[in-house]
Amino acid sequence: MTTRSSRGRKRYVTLAILLLVIVVLTGGVVFLLSNWRSSGPWRLDDAWGGQNLNHPGPVGTKMLSGAVAYLDTAPKYDGSKVYPGGVPNDGTGVCTDVVWYAAKAAGMDLRELVDADRRADPQAYAAMAPEGEAPNPDIDYRRVRNLIVYFDRHAQSLSTDTTDVASWQPGDIVVWKEHVAIISDRRNAQGLPYVLHHEGNGFWSRYEADVLGSRGKVWRHYRLESLGTKIAGR
Repeated sequence: MTTRSSRGRKRYVTLAILLLVIVVLTGGVVFLLSNWRSSGPWRLDDAWGGQNLNHPGPVGTKMLSGAVAYLDTAPKYDGSKVYPGGVPNDGTGVCTDVVWYAAKAAGMDLRELVDADRRADPQAYAAMAPEGEAPNPDIDYRRVRNLIVYFDRHAQSLSTDTTDVASWQPGDIVVWKEHVAIISDRRNAQGLPYVLHHEGNGFWSRYEADVLGSRGKVWRHYRLESLGTKIAGR
């Protein structure tokens, strides 16, 4: 009886050790997969072999550079906080932060611009905001719905047709439901550009992705060339 009990205990101990090893290994794999982008180059190869389709203006060129420079810092995704001053200071961010850094590189502070516009015409933003929501400059510009209102009012609105590949230029802004991205200067084999964005830390999530034609209905397509030029000339 004692021998059987001893064998049973050894068996349970062995199983417990195996389970512990599995848990540790699984945790390690999940960690590596969720952080794989920061371990090496994250940009996709340009697969387009046809004529040059990229003709961005000065503002679009600067916005592209700003988006790439920000994503080079490998920000982790976290949309749970509101930061004093608005801009995350802990290495985290969301999709709208890519747009903020892109615009900043072209001389536009979307935090200030969106806040001033919302205070000047609160009714323009009220239709897309929860009832009773007060303006908050630290978070308003980080909400896609507010960027839509601002860009509808001040940016150049363009075609959302993703089959018209030449209409999509580096530094343009694309908006889907609750998501926003910057158009890349690299394209797939059909000539459709990739997007530069931030939507999470999962293994299948990339900072640069070939999803413009497959992510779902495109809500908006903007270009900030005129807006950026106007602001720079003030």
